[in-house]
Amino acid sequence: MSIPTQMSLVGFVASAPELHFTKKGDECCRLRVGVEQWRKEIDGDFTKLDPTFHDMVTCNRFSGRFGCVDHAAGLAVL
Repeated sequence: MSIPTQMSLVGFVASAPELHFTKKGDECCRLRVGVEQWRKEIDGDFTKLDPTFHDMVTCNRFSGRFGCVDHAAGLAVL
């Protein structure tokens, strides 16, 4: 029996979310996320590297999860 999994991203919000609408009127939230990077050394220790940054777009029901709808209304809730 397999274990149910989901796609996930562990990181931090690096820019203010922006709410946009498609031609059909669907919500789309655009934001930039950062992901911390670590390298495991030969001796077992970990060295922190510079974070990588990625553009992220969510649409419809996921827009509210990232605070995009609240942010567009003037609230800084993430």
